[in-house]
Amino acid sequence: ATHPDPMERYDSVANALRDLDRPHGPKPPASDAESVEEAGEGVPSDSEGDAAKRIERTERSRNEVAWLRSLLQSYPGSSWGNRETRGLDTDFAAQTYVETNIEETLYGDVVNRTVRLVVLCGNAGDGKTALLQHLARRIGIGTHTSEERIIEGRTDDGLTVRMNLDGSASWRGRSADDLLDEFLEPFQNARRVLISFICSQSTTAASWNGWKESCSATAGTRS
Repeated sequence: ATHPDPMERYDSVANALRDLDRPHGPKPPASDAESVEEAGEGVPSDSEGDAAKRIERTERSRNEVAWLRSLLQSYPGSSWGNRETRGLDTDFAAQTYVETNIEETLYGDVVNRTVRLVVLCGNAGDGKTALLQHLARRIGIGTHTSEERIIEGRTDDGLTVRMNLDGSASWRGRSADDLLDEFLEPFQNARRVLISFICSQSTTAASWNGWKESCSATAGTRS
């Protein structure tokens, strides 16, 4: 199956399976016609000339799964990764970032200690990662890439800020659930929780309703 000469490889799945079933190892691959004849189906084999022509007509192409590259482009660690889709990981993305009203509101809520926990919900590509990266730099805990995933720092006035840039993915051997449990555990009885939805669908918002109802928190919602 992996012979350097394509003409020496199996010309059908049936022939490959036949050799896999042999108890004493494989034999040189045979043509489809020979395989049928061995099976006793009474079908005459091709002549050598016909078999050669049939093999020549066989078109071989590189085996690729087209959508897989698009999937790999969504991961910053992939060699196919598209860094322009990962928040503010490039100079171009940082230079063209546009601040929004929701960022201004979140910045004030954080630095003034109005809220202790902010949960951003939304669809892929809505800009959640970029917003958090920009907010981290603006608050004063440094510039970070999306690959860091977990951002933590302390501001000049003593405020400790932690951010999870992607709550749906595992990181450094820890599952997404474990990471979220660690983030949410201190706020089970919090009274200052802000849940913000960025272009989110109702199904996305609904996924957080159970968590909100399980807390004895008075949660504010802004969009």
